[in-house]
Amino acid sequence: MEKVLVTGAGGFLGKYIMKDLLKKGYKARGMIEPGHKPPKELVNKAEFVEGDVLDKDSLKKAVKGCQYVIHSAAITSLWPRKSEKIEKVNYQGTKNLIEAVKENRKIKRFVHIGTVSSFVCGTKQDTGNEKNIADSNDYENSYILSKRKAQKLILKETKKGFPAVVCNPSAIFGPGKCANNEIIEFLYNKKLPICPKGTRNFIYVGDASKAIVNSLKKGRIGECYILGNANLTYQEYFKIIGKEIGVQPPKMLVPKILVRAIGNFGELSSIITKKQPKIDSTFTRILNKGMCFSSEKAIKELDLPQTPIRKSVKETFKWMQKEGYMGEK
Repeated sequence: MEKVLVTGAGGFLGKYIMKDLLKKGYKARGMIEPGHKPPKELVNKAEFVEGDVLDKDSLKKAVKGCQYVIHSAAITSLWPRKSEKIEKVNYQGTKNLIEAVKENRKIKRFVHIGTVSSFVCGTKQDTGNEKNIADSNDYENSYILSKRKAQKLILKETKKGFPAVVCNPSAIFGPGKCANNEIIEFLYNKKLPICPKGTRNFIYVGDASKAIVNSLKKGRIGECYILGNANLTYQEYFKIIGKEIGVQPPKMLVPKILVRAIGNFGELSSIITKKQPKIDSTFTRILNKGMCFSSEKAIKELDLPQTPIRKSVKETFKWMQKEGYMGEK
């Protein structure tokens, strides 16, 4: 039975990947940060080891005995905009893991989890795709830039024979602790009275996870795969959520200049509160943009599932209610 190392196995996406690996008949070894406990639902089903992507020795131990690696570990926060720690973990951590895999020499495939922000954004009429890689500093944000840099490194290594593919999820959501689920909570509790004018691609986390596991055997070395589903305006997305959870979505569309101002205010307030703002300038830029992408390549080559967004919202809402996230309406 083949063994797969999953970095970031305790994270939102990582836990789904671990479960799907087990369903596919793989042995799953999850790497978690030192001092962190393995997910309860996986304790007796999978192997767990402590490791740090900035600790080369721990990576060598984690990789030993595995035939595949799925690199899901990353700091995904957009805040702070400039962070040496985020840059080190996301880029240097990836570089360290590549070195450990090269030294191992028994790894058949390395699956790197990137971000859809590594590509030029598109509109509903002209969607972004894997051919148009974003190679500029259009975002002054450590998360986005470090993930782009890591992807560039991976693709460079594949030209030297490194057996890697890159999976680039769009806005994932679903049952579990995830920042993208907050929209459902905010709408339910009437904390979101306005609607931005932008568009975004959304995907159920379970669909992304299945495609990532499929990429261990499917897909082509040196290729990137956008993992997405529906391209929706926020107004369309809010309407879907509203219908599924039984609330009236906000109708007021906010001008882009006002959305930017809200982000700037959030950052200024964080200076006083010393806390991470709920909304910052990077996030409001994303809200204002046309973040539409095509996932045709992943659907065709990785068998990426396309669970209807309505069904995904419904499942997520049920989980959030069960876990006490929704409070009183």
